[in-house]
Amino acid sequence: MGVLVFRMQGDVDAVLSTGRLADDKSTLEITRGGLDANMPSVRVRYTASETDHMPAVAWAEAEAADEVVDVDLPIAMDEDQARQCARGLSETLRLSRTSAQFAMAADGMVIEAGDVVSLDGETWRVTERSDARGVSFKVARAGEAGFMTLTPALPANAPAAVATGVPDVVIVDPPALPGQEDDLRPLGFAFVEPWPSRVLFEAGASVDQLSVRGGITRPCTMGRLGGAIFPHVSGRWQEASIWVDVVGGDLSSRTEGAVLNGANIALVETDTGWEMLQHRDAVLVGPRSYRLDGLLRGQQGTETAMASGAFAGNRVLFLTGAETRLDIASWERGLELVWRGGAPPFVAGGIWQGTQAFDAVAQREWSPAHVHAHWSGGNLELSWIRRARKDGDPWAAGEPPLGAAERYRVRVSGGGGVREWDVEEARANYAEAEQAADFPAGGDALIEAAQLGADGQPGGLGQAAGGDSSSLSGDSFQFCPKIPIFWLVLL
Repeated sequence: MGVLVFRMQGDVDAVLSTGRLADDKSTLEITRGGLDANMPSVRVRYTASETDHMPAVAWAEAEAADEVVDVDLPIAMDEDQARQCARGLSETLRLSRTSAQFAMAADGMVIEAGDVVSLDGETWRVTERSDARGVSFKVARAGEAGFMTLTPALPANAPAAVATGVPDVVIVDPPALPGQEDDLRPLGFAFVEPWPSRVLFEAGASVDQLSVRGGITRPCTMGRLGGAIFPHVSGRWQEASIWVDVVGGDLSSRTEGAVLNGANIALVETDTGWEMLQHRDAVLVGPRSYRLDGLLRGQQGTETAMASGAFAGNRVLFLTGAETRLDIASWERGLELVWRGGAPPFVAGGIWQGTQAFDAVAQREWSPAHVHAHWSGGNLELSWIRRARKDGDPWAAGEPPLGAAERYRVRVSGGGGVREWDVEEARANYAEAEQAADFPAGGDALIEAAQLGADGQPGGLGQAAGGDSSSLSGDSFQFCPKIPIFWLVLL
């Protein structure tokens, strides 16, 4: 059964003399290797006990031409202990370049690999043993004897202050993120160079009521559009290009399958909110400038924002995991809060500050699809298909699940004003008498339908033009396919 034996460095296991060497050899056969190579210097990676057990690096003093050898040690120690360890390992590597070999008769002396022997005052570490007619050994120079010392942990030096400027901070009231549909908190993004250890976000009703709402520990990937992007349709690939100037990270291309499973998500700033889009290809075309191709637009119910388009200079925020959710209470929704962000401690010249209110856009129901209108006598019958904000794409067939009781708001605008009413199923009737009251002199009508959420608020508005339409003339409706006057809105 093997036994592990630990000794102090330099402890001698056996004392030999040249007279015991076989074949009447009075000297060792010594080889000095690596004379034309750089000397080794060890760099140790370890766990720093004085800085909350964060990874750290220490190295022995080295010349510029030394060969650096990296050693990973899963040991907690302070900086001084790690540096002493690096020095000892460097010295061991340097000594191992001098090796020797000798042979002895099998006279009963037990010397194994790893033992340290002293031969005429020189210490050698046995690296290999071979048994034949005699016993031969290969050895390497061993260092001087070590002494047990108790090295206390030294107090850590205070980290040097890092002078950072005002961080670029963006706080977003985002749409429902895939897999996070029930998280209604805003998202915080930040970038500053040089990056401090973290950026904190504070908020409150006034500057004297601020409290910490979240923090970021690595820079976010943020950018701005290099040109305008225009409305498209959701659910289809758009083989078009957009240009983005980016800071805080690099962009990469992904396969179509990966994108369809949620990769490469970005939020684009528009006049009516944030459009969520995804890109398939990212091509570096200049310093920190990318061309994005293969787009999926208006994702996660953001068709209304997509319909607004975006212009050069508008922000683009990439979801990389560096961003963070910011805590706000439900009663704070709709309240304009004072926000500030910066590296702690907050000091003048390094703080972003602004005011912003959040309405929990993520809880809004998505717009109905396939809004249709057809005549039934003098009445206009409306119908649509609802969409699900969450779990709306199961493989099993069936109706999209309801997040709340099924209710819709129908709105007709144009003519003499706006008419709104609520219904409890995916259809409505715009009666002939109501048409005559709303359009006594005829005119164009805009018809919109929105699903109501659990809070009674309608989802965002999105518009789609109908191919066929009708003309309102006096108290009658005449079908006119060439004149589009009904815009059937997908909300």
